[in-house]
Amino acid sequence: MLKKTITFKNILGEDDTVDAYFNLNNIEYLRVSAKFGIKGDLVKGLKALLNTEDVDGMLKAVEGIVLAAYGVRPNNDSSGFIKTEEATQIFSASEPYSVMMMELINDPAVLNDFVKKLTEGIKANPANGEEKTAQSAVQPLTNSVVNPNA
Repeated sequence: MLKKTITFKNILGEDDTVDAYFNLNNIEYLRVSAKFGIKGDLVKGLKALLNTEDVDGMLKAVEGIVLAAYGVRPNNDSSGFIKTEEATQIFSASEPYSVMMMELINDPAVLNDFVKKLTEGIKANPANGEEKTAQSAVQPLTNSVVNPNA
């Protein structure tokens, strides 16, 4: 789990600060990687997108990662982490989200740090020592469906 403190101007024009929480599990990591055509390590995949100067692709990938990882902690305790479409929709329409996204897309070092921290410990992340992609992760399932004796 990653906690990101975001400072922004609220609707009254006053400085405000919120803590936002992000987490990706193994399957979410694979889903996000596959959705944006990133094979293997998300950090390396995002760097490759940066090198193509595909601004639209980069923005969609960063937004996809952030929104897939966003969730709320009930009562700000450690007893749970909840991801709902409603919570994600509210966050994506907020000023803290806008501030965070601008920071991520304008500073590659901040983006790199965010994604590295977000993906620490994910077994599907090749950077953590286990080479798994969405393709290789589903291969055993595909083989057993095609050949039930496999």
